Amino acid sequence: MDNSIWLVGRITRDPELQMMKNGIPRIRLNLAVPHFWYDKATRTRLERKSYFEVVAFHELAVNASETLLRGDNVIVVGELLQQHFRKADGDDVAATEVSASHIGVDLRSTVVEVIDPD
Repeated sequence: MDNSIWLVGRITRDPELQMMKNGIPRIRLNLAVPHFWYDKATRTRLERKSYFEVVAFHELAVNASETLLRGDNVIVVGELLQQHFRKADGDDVAATEVSASHIGVDLRSTVVEVIDPD
């Protein structure tokens, strides 16, 4: 991957599985990624969140839709993509999203049951 990105965060809404016009399954999920730092002046721990839209396709999309829910902590590996399009009112829009090649549960804060599909 030329433009790879790794994100660790919490899913902010239930993933949505959709079938594209060509029959390929696609999932969309939103991810909140926290950033923490310590303010020495006030002696407090501060937090800021960044939000990312994540898309995945094919088997990854189907598996993610069957296992992931809002609130799950996940690790996403993918590629950062920027889409450019024109809205119906004529405004040009640029949207950035992560096209995931891997999505896994972050086991630091989640317990999972592994089921062998065979």
